[in-house]
Amino acid sequence: MDYSAYSEPNIQSYNGRIKDLPKMATPRFASNILFVTLWFAVGTPIYVILFVGLSFAHWIFLLLGVLLYIPLALVFWKFMVRSTDTGNDYTLRMALFAERNGFRYQIDGGRYDAEGSISSVLGRPMTSNLVQGTVEHGVPFRLCTTYGKGFYVLLTVQLPNAYPHILLDSNSNNFVVSNLLAHFPDSKEITLEGDFANYFRVFSAGSSVETLQILSPELMGRMVDYPKRADLEIVGDTLHIVLNYKKLTGQDMRMLFDAAAQILKDVGMGSNNARVPFDSSARIRPLT
Repeated sequence: MDYSAYSEPNIQSYNGRIKDLPKMATPRFASNILFVTLWFAVGTPIYVILFVGLSFAHWIFLLLGVLLYIPLALVFWKFMVRSTDTGNDYTLRMALFAERNGFRYQIDGGRYDAEGSISSVLGRPMTSNLVQGTVEHGVPFRLCTTYGKGFYVLLTVQLPNAYPHILLDSNSNNFVVSNLLAHFPDSKEITLEGDFANYFRVFSAGSSVETLQILSPELMGRMVDYPKRADLEIVGDTLHIVLNYKKLTGQDMRMLFDAAAQILKDVGMGSNNARVPFDSSARIRPLT
């Protein structure tokens, strides 16, 4: 898979050149307009009052005010724009990622109205930058971004079987409490062997035997190795991988799809788990 869209240094040069994506006002351009407006609406009156007031004390202040007005406005503009510019245009990068890999793309992704704890905790937000396609063996996926209770990128993969409800809550993306902003019942928490508990809290509506059957050591080792780890949930026949981010990189995208590929090795088509009749009716409910 080609992840080069997330390391493309001249991403703005693709504005208006990506198939089915019209030329758009970039976030930086919009920020420029906003702060120029704020400067003239708020900054200018304050500036005039300050320097005109001081000019009564000495004419030199009025002269300095006139000479420095434009340079100070430009400095203010540059500083404020840079403070809000992440260096990434997620819309262009997601669209370019889709184009380079032959996936379908649409700006409006609709509501993330999936079943499960993650969707419920996130508040079923509206999504954007929807990418749809297939991974290995023709397994369909949906990838999108959202902003609500934080910046998230969401990867959803269709599974060939219905499995016990399992939630992996990464510790690395927490601050004081879980980034999922909810508490899950201790009775559903499962402690796995080794140091995996240092990186993830594991909750399951199934038995510990079923959970260990699905969460292979290879998957757990792969998830632990990533410096920016995602939360992962299996609910019914759907896999959800959710990454909280402020700046998306190619490594982040690779992590999402690598984690999905590892899960598919354990529960995908052709695996023993794809044929086992699991009890998938129980759910992990966040505590209120």
